[in-house]
Amino acid sequence: MKNYLAIGLLVLTGCQTPDAGVNTIDIVEYSAGKVDLPQLVSQKIRSGKTPILYFYADWCGPCRRYRELLQGPALQSALSKATLVKINIDTDTVYSALYGIDAVPTFVKIDSTGDVLALITSDRWEEDEPEAIAPVMRNLVEKQTYNIKAQ
Repeated sequence: MKNYLAIGLLVLTGCQTPDAGVNTIDIVEYSAGKVDLPQLVSQKIRSGKTPILYFYADWCGPCRRYRELLQGPALQSALSKATLVKINIDTDTVYSALYGIDAVPTFVKIDSTGDVLALITSDRWEEDEPEAIAPVMRNLVEKQTYNIKAQ
């Protein structure tokens, strides 16, 4: 009887097993002096992942919203072939300046030499909803170059 009660509670509370088709996004927190960014990027490319530099700030509302949405299946799927390298613009001014970051969140797709293949900001999607963000992020990951920002 106890087993039936436990199963019934699981069904009523909506407890589900994770979707086997959804991957966990590979996210690396960049920290100057602890992570060698060029080496990390080269390593991720060799392992078949597309490195995307994700510039953010802790005080940024859209950055916090994006971080929450990363847990959903739409973005998990869209970014399954990528590695997000989180770079805080307040603590790492070197790479923020190098890539000309003037808005957050900003996503920079780079090659193994650090050259920019694409740069987008959150103004590329209409709403901060997974259905709007996922196609943009999938294009960023999968296309060779995509909407390169004029310097």
